Amino acid sequence: MESRVLKPMLAVYVVAFILFLYGPFFVLGILSFQQGPDGGPQFPITEWSTYWYRQIFGLTPPSRIAPLPVG
Repeated sequence: MESRVLKPMLAVYVVAFILFLYGPFFVLGILSFQQGPDGGPQFPITEWSTYWYRQIFGLTPPSRIAPLPVG
């Protein structure tokens, strides 16, 4: 009798816990396609862009500003 009530409650708890842990990753993944350096995280997304991914993978043309020396 107790198992019939406990198992569904435990399943709901586990699903809520997993959503709590991984939900922010999905939200940030969606928000990473926003408009660029001037756009902050906002809903609804007004303009879609791959600006951040072009910066990460080096797909932008070289800048006129020299990079700072490291080391």
